[in-house]
Amino acid sequence: MKPVFATFIMALACLSLGAGPARAQLQCSAGTLAFHAGGGLKGCRIDADHQFFTAQGDKIICKSGHRVDQYPNGAVESCTIAEPHTFAGVPCHRPGRVRLNPDGTLRRCG
Repeated sequence: MKPVFATFIMALACLSLGAGPARAQLQCSAGTLAFHAGGGLKGCRIDADHQFFTAQGDKIICKSGHRVDQYPNGAVESCTIAEPHTFAGVPCHRPGRVRLNPDGTLRRCG
């Protein structure tokens, strides 16, 4: 197996966070993978809407065609939500970019 292909496969495995409707793996656009300095997957632009669970256990749907970024521990850092969502009483409207703290609480909406 070629090293680039193996890295891509490992990245896809790391990005299948949360449980999607069919536990589908995240579909990243070619050439959009980014990695943390320690080697863990930072994020990519996704080719299909994808369901994640925040560190607080909230389900969010990230919109296709936009970046999903994660913290080194694998928690969702930011994405563009595909549908309106309320985080602790703060409404976020699509297609808004949400940024989360490492503990899963909302840092910024829109």
